Order: sequence, then C-alpha cells, then structure tokens
Amino acid sequence: TQQAYDGLTAQFAEHSVDRQYRALCWGYAKANSGTINEPLARHPKDRKRYAVVHGGKRAVTHWEVIERFRFKVPGGEGWMSWIACRLETGRTHQVRVHLSHLGHPLVGDPMYTKPSYKPRTQLPEALRAVIAPLDHQLLHAVSLGLTHPISGERVSRDSDPPEDYQRVLAALRP
Repeated sequence: TQQAYDGLTAQFAEHSVDRQYRALCWGYAKANSGTINEPLARHPKDRKRYAVVHGGKRAVTHWEVIERFRFKVPGGEGWMSWIACRLETGRTHQVRVHLSHLGHPLVGDPMYTKPSYKPRTQLPEALRAVIAPLDHQLLHAVSLGLTHPISGERVSRDSDPPEDYQRVLAALRP
C-alpha cells in the first residue's frame, strides 16, 4: 500500500532500519573493530563501480571481526577475516567499497578485488575447490530490523548464510 511504502521509505531515509551483514574478506584485519566514515559516489573512471570520493554522499559502516582464518600459501601464509558490519547509512555497494578501501576486499568480489590480488591466486587446493565455483561475493544480510509501517511494531528477521558461503567457512576451520 502507499502507506506501507511511505513508512518504509521514511525509515530508510531516517537511517532507522537496522541492517547487519557478514562479510568474508581477504587479509588479516589488524583492528578488532572500527567505523568507516567515508563518503561514496560513482567511481570517477568506471560508472559501474562506486568509490570513496571526497564530496560524495555520507556513508558509515561499523564493523567488528568475528573470526580470523590463516591458511598456508606457497612461501608463507594467507589470511581471511570474517567481519560483522552494521550500516548506519545504506549506499549502493557500501560494504563492498568500504571494506575494499580498508584493504580487505570481499572474497568472490571481482568488481572490488584487483585481479592480481595474490592470496586469491595461491589458495590451498581444498579452499580453492570451494571458492572457485562462487559466482558472487561472500556478503550476507544476516539481520534486518524495522518498525512495521502500519502496526508500529518493531520487526526483525534473521537469515543464515547460504550453503556455498557456509562451505567456505567450514573449509577455513580446522
């Protein structure tokens, strides 16, 4: 209904919708948590992408490491970090751009991961076997909370990551 649409639109505009994501990222996140407060806009050279751009729209992502994973690569070790993100704003590609900006692009995200990113190309066979077939980044909306636009009741829905995402996590754990 128009009333439901208007109510939901207003909540998104007021940033009162609670959105929580889980992102599996390349690299070792040195801090345990933080806030990324960097403006986003269309990438200046590639209109399909977004980037941190001075003068862009306000974008705020609060993040916290859930778990870090170490794995062997030729000549050393590689890392992935599983990160919980809570959005204060909701810009297009916000989590993907912000985490890539921190140096931790999402696993399975060719748009914001450089093709030469070495850990991606040197995975152990068992890990490569579950990551290679992915056709999407490992970013999952685990929780959405909002006020019902008609009843005024607070509503929250949770969702587990899909099977392919869970297979990658299982392959990373001993």
